[in-house]
Amino acid sequence: MNIAKLIVDPIVTKRPRVTKSATCARKSSPPLLHQINEATGKSGELRLKIRSLTGSTVYLVHVSTDESVAKLYELLDKAIKASGYKGYKVLLSGYSPKKLERIDASLKECGINRDCVLHLVND
Repeated sequence: MNIAKLIVDPIVTKRPRVTKSATCARKSSPPLLHQINEATGKSGELRLKIRSLTGSTVYLVHVSTDESVAKLYELLDKAIKASGYKGYKVLLSGYSPKKLERIDASLKECGINRDCVLHLVND
C-alpha cells in the first residue's frame, strides 16, 4: 500500500466555507417594485419605501406628512390583500427601531420623513 495516497493535503478542501453574509449577498435578482398609489405633487408629500417581510418586494407609497398611520396601513392592506397575508406591523428602522402602533398619530409625529425606508415585520 502506498502511504502517499493516504496522506490528505490539509490545504485543499472539498468546498469553500461560506459565511452567512456572503449567502445573503448572492441574491440573483433585485426586489420587485410595487407602486401602491400615484404622487399628487402636493408640497409636504412623502415617498415611502416599504420592504416586505422577505425583502423580495418593495412597496412605494405616496402620502402626506399629515396623514395618519391608519391611512398608511389602509394603503398597505389593499396592496397586500392579494397575497392573503395579515398580521404584520410596519417598523421604522433606525438607531432605535420602533413599530408604528399608534394608529391615530400622524406620520410626522412618528418621525417619518421623505424617502424613509420602512419594513414589514410579523405582528
